[in-house]
Amino acid sequence: MSKDLIPPELNQTSKGNLYAIIDWIEFTVHNYTLSDTIIYLLELKGEDFTKIPGGKNGYKNQQIWKEGNVFILYNDEPEHDRMGIHVIISGTGCRYYEQKKNLRDMMANVMAIEHLYKFTRIDIAIDDRSGDTINFKKIAKAEEESTISSLWYKTTYLREKRINDGIVLGRTLYFGSKTSKIFMRIYDKHLEQQKRKKHNKREDPTPLKEHVDWTRLEIVFKKQRAQLLSRYILETNDIGHLLKGTLKNYIRFLQKPKKSKDMRKRRWKTAPWYEKLLGDVGKLKLTTKPADRSIEDMQDWIKKQISPTIAAIMEANEGDTDWLYKMIINGSTRLKAKHKQAIAQYLNKEE
Repeated sequence: MSKDLIPPELNQTSKGNLYAIIDWIEFTVHNYTLSDTIIYLLELKGEDFTKIPGGKNGYKNQQIWKEGNVFILYNDEPEHDRMGIHVIISGTGCRYYEQKKNLRDMMANVMAIEHLYKFTRIDIAIDDRSGDTINFKKIAKAEEESTISSLWYKTTYLREKRINDGIVLGRTLYFGSKTSKIFMRIYDKHLEQQKRKKHNKREDPTPLKEHVDWTRLEIVFKKQRAQLLSRYILETNDIGHLLKGTLKNYIRFLQKPKKSKDMRKRRWKTAPWYEKLLGDVGKLKLTTKPADRSIEDMQDWIKKQISPTIAAIMEANEGDTDWLYKMIINGSTRLKAKHKQAIAQYLNKEE
């Protein structure tokens, strides 16, 4: 298996638990048909997209990829429409797309049509699964104590709490306005993951008792900034230099003097942990991170997508299950690394 395709948690480097991924892409193309957008730009199949009711963002129609969260927005005869075709690939869409194709290759396809395209949003996420470098509590404390100097005008702290027992379900810090061309958000990824899993199962969304330090830092690039970022991504895989420069330019976390009464923050020293963060971020390369599907996810997928087919075959064979056992035995010889990893995680959880 190529090193670049190994999930980051299995491919640790000198940068520890830090890795960077593309976590959102939006672009618009003009003078292109819906079919050509799917086949030549996304390199997917037209039959794998389904039209869903209603439009979005001013478009009358939209389609969604069957694998999930790749949306195509368009009007009638999009190749002649001034709005063109708009493609949205969400965070989970990026992960599922990377199971089939390469995001950078797709971006190269789009950029090959020269002036007929425009990237309108790209998110770059930095994950720290250890909490050693990017630590939500430490950043929230700095925000609370105002030991921050920034070009961004404001911060917004959103915390979601359950009323009955006060359990925190999610927490996010925004730096800058969500309407600006560039802003940053930092959130507790562990809480977000637990809430999503519980919600999908329609259970009480109580986080695990043992909290895991997993913080995500995302920088959102829009409009001209996204257009510039797309070129940078295509030219180099070393995204760390750009991210480090962006962070250094927009924000600095400070160490408040203990004795001095000097309130001019420009004279305060940079917090040591932030210096470490900038150093580690500067070494980052973009990582391919396919979606992680748990055993529960696989069971849900079979239940929703495959169970009617299995039932039909069973009924046609008058309840005979020999064909099913043979299929399972054959499948056991074709397990991939992601399947074995999901099995190991499930068994460890059961223990």
